[in-house]
Order: sequence, then structure tokens, then C-alpha cells
Amino acid sequence: MEHRRDIEGLRALAVIAVIAYHAGVPLTGGGFVGVDVFLVISGFLITSLLLTEWDGSGRISLTRFYARRARRLLPISAAVLAATGLASVIWLEPTRLDELGVDILAASGFAVNLVLAGRGTDYLAAEMAPSAIQHYWSLAVEEQFYVLWPALILIALRLGRRTAVGAVVALTATRRAPENLRAGLGWIGLVAIGIAIATFDRVEHFPGTWAALPVIGAALVLISGDDNPRGVARLLRLSPLQWAGSRSYSLYLWHWPALVIGAAAIGREPGPLATVALVATSIALAEIGFRLIENPIRRSPRLARRSGLSLTVGAGLLAVGAVVGLAVSNVDTTKRTGVIAAAPEPAPALPEVTEPEGEPATVFSSANDEPTASVEATATTTTSTTSSTTVPPPTPADAIALDAIADALGARVVPDNLRPSLLEANRDTSPLYGTGCHQYLEERAAQGCVFGDPDGDITVAIWGDSHAAQWFSAIDLIAEQRGWRLVSITQGGCPVIDVLTWNRSGDAVFDHCAPWRDNVLDRFAEEEVDVVLLGQ
Repeated sequence: MEHRRDIEGLRALAVIAVIAYHAGVPLTGGGFVGVDVFLVISGFLITSLLLTEWDGSGRISLTRFYARRARRLLPISAAVLAATGLASVIWLEPTRLDELGVDILAASGFAVNLVLAGRGTDYLAAEMAPSAIQHYWSLAVEEQFYVLWPALILIALRLGRRTAVGAVVALTATRRAPENLRAGLGWIGLVAIGIAIATFDRVEHFPGTWAALPVIGAALVLISGDDNPRGVARLLRLSPLQWAGSRSYSLYLWHWPALVIGAAAIGREPGPLATVALVATSIALAEIGFRLIENPIRRSPRLARRSGLSLTVGAGLLAVGAVVGLAVSNVDTTKRTGVIAAAPEPAPALPEVTEPEGEPATVFSSANDEPTASVEATATTTTSTTSSTTVPPPTPADAIALDAIADALGARVVPDNLRPSLLEANRDTSPLYGTGCHQYLEERAAQGCVFGDPDGDITVAIWGDSHAAQWFSAIDLIAEQRGWRLVSITQGGCPVIDVLTWNRSGDAVFDHCAPWRDNVLDRFAEEEVDVVLLGQ
């Protein structure tokens, strides 16, 4: 297939859009659609190349196909993974290295999109810092496409000879359409891509029907062709776009680690000047990689003649990524400070406080330091009346605990006896999450969530969202010691107050919270709850 300069220019526009979006350039809030444009180009080129090979020889060599892909994609990909791993060990926070190592390992096996998708469904990980190789998700999708698509085309061609792959055949057929029509379609396609870049300021539009705008736009630009004097090729053939298009793959791979690790290196979100400097660094790295790694290996006559050798080199490059990932995950980031924190004395048990018979159950909120609301024993309504229960005066042990907290606020180093350590904190989640009693997207309260002393005379309940769930371990221990029955029902993103809840991470209204709240009150009535602890 002949070299098409219009495709090179379209690649340039796509990568510029993505970089501008990640750099926070105004009016590029939809720059992420550049990835969709890349995938359209990739699908068109790969399918066209396979069909051309079939037309010319009556066969398709999958070995040669994968050898070409290995020479094209893997050298600079492995180099970026290795450089990112090294730079991360130097500049990233130690708490991010273990996860990054897993990402690098997954990227070397074309599966980082699956890892990131799984992490994206984790409510507790919703606000975590982005991975330095998060952008490899699109490369993983592309490589998964390469694994399946050529074989499917080969099967279709052998079964139906020349009657397969309608989309690409349709695009090829349009080359016979009048020049003016193709030119008009191309300009419409380019405008469609521009509109998407300028107006799609929320990633949450994807996946969805809105993706059709940049996808169809890219297809229309391809239909316009490279030889149309009135078409978009007049713009796309400009020298700066040709330069950026030829290096678009390297630019895409380098820019994101430069922005993420650069921000960590300077210790803050980069301002405009720092962002320009980081983007310029990624451009320099892309040029170096293009000249010294990408082109020499891709165009090596020796490798081009020997598909087996190309595949062997590719396997070695995949192994490099895997080794880097394992190495980053196992970096010893333990930092001894020599500081040992003194633990406060445990407070003695408080005297039991009993409610007069028939009075409402007391409700304590983690947002206040006094009981401020009550839940009727029937658990059918929530009131704002103040409970008559009094809070006992602070004990000497309480004062010791408060002094310890005040001292901690002035600490400037992490004590060696911190439990859990900072490097293990992301795995230190409430055991409640493994019981099924902390819920997500449920309208009915979980059943059987009784802890503490199941035979206790006093029934205490924990109710709220994840902020309530974080108290479970401590309250469960206290309940065991005091002989309380503990009912724990919590749900991520659902507060106890009767409000319509919009979840920022999911970009959705949580309509299930209201019926869940009502059902929780019914459960508390069934369990004859005496005291409710609220957290939200």
C-alpha cells in the first residue's frame, strides 16, 4: 500500500489533540477523542494491507504480519516502559511504585487496559493518582485487535473469497466517487473531529453514541483520499504535520509519563511554563527514540527478511517490560527515620449508659462531638430532636489521648512503628468489605450482618457510607469486649440523610440510595437496634 500523507497528517492532529488535552490546553477538553481517531486509522490501514496482500498473492502470512507489528510497536514501547520505571523509582512517591510495577507488567503482556478497568470499578481506588503508563490502555486495545482481526479476515476471505470486510471495501469503493464529493466529505469529517475536541469536555461520554462523531469524522477524512486537490490532504500534507505524524507513536508514548512523573519531581501540579517544558521534554525524547530506536529497528533489512528473528526480538522486548515491572514492584522503599512514636494509654471502660424504657435510640455522628439526632425504636422516621443522654466528662486517659493527637499534628517524619506502614496502607481496608455487608448499588440492605457478641443484650448499629465502614474494626472489637450485638450495614456513596446523591467518580445519580435507606430502617426495627452510630 502506498504511503498516504493525509493519514500521516491525521495522525499528527490526533496526537496533538491528546497531548493538548492532557496538558490542560483551553478548548481541547475533548482531546481524548484523538485516541478514537488513532484506532480508526489503525483498523483501516491494517485491514487494507491484509486485503492488498490477499489480492496480490492469494494468501495472508500471519507470521510476516506479526513480525511487522513487532518491529513497529515493541521497540519504543519497551524503551518507554524501562525509562518510566527508572524515573518513577527516582521521583514518584514510594506508595505508587507497587501498583505501577503491576501496570508495567500488564502493559508488557497487552493487558493493562483490563487491569485499569478493574481498578476503575474499585470504589476505594476512585481518587488514586493516575498511573504513569495509564495511556498504554489504548495500545493494549490495539494489540488485542491485532491478535484477533487478521485471523478473522483470513477465515472470512477463505470462506467467502472476495466478499468480506464490508467496511473497508466500502471505503475503497468511495475512491471512485467524484472528487468534489470526496473533498466535501473530508472537510466535513475534519470539522466533526474538531467539534468533538472542542466540546467533548467529559470523558464520561465514552463509551457511548457520542463516540460516533470523531469515528465517522476520521472515516470521512480517509474517504477524501491523499490525491484529492480540493480535499483535506491540502492541510494534512503540511510539513509540520508530516513531522508530527511520523513521530506520533513516540510522542503519544512519551508525553504522559513526562507529565505525571514531572509533576511528582517538582512536587506540585505544574503551571503553564512547567507544562510547556515537560511537553518539550517529551518531544525531545520522541525525536531521540524515533531516530535511534524506532526507525532503525523498524526498517532493518535483516529483520525485514527474517520474520522469525523479528518475532524473537519482539519476545525479548516483551520480556524487558515484564522484568522492569517486576523490578519496580519489588523496589525496597523502606525508609527508617529512627523515630518511635509513643502510644497513648488505653482509656478505661466507660460506665454503661442506659436509656429510659420507651425512649428513642441514641444516634452518634462522626461529624459531631455530641449526640444530635435520634432514630425511633420503630425505625420508621428520622428526627432532629436532641437526645437527653449526657456525655461523660473527659477522663485522664482521654486527656492523654488528646495530647498524643496534638503531638502527632506537629510531626514532620513518619515513625518507624506506624501500623500499617505507609507502603501497606492502600491494602489496609476494613474487613467489612469482604463480608458482603458493605454494599454497592443496592436498594435493599444486606441480611445477616451481625457481629460483636451475637448474644448480647444491647444492639448497636453502624450505618452510613464508606466513612462509617472505616470504623468497623474498632467498633467490632469494642462490641466483643462489652458484649454488644453489632449490626453493620453500609453502602459506598450513600449517606444516611435523605438527599438525592450524585456520585462524582461514577458521574451518576445514585437513585438506589433512597430505597436502601428506607430498607435499612426496617432492618434496624427487625433487629431491635438500641444505638445507631452514623458516619458519612
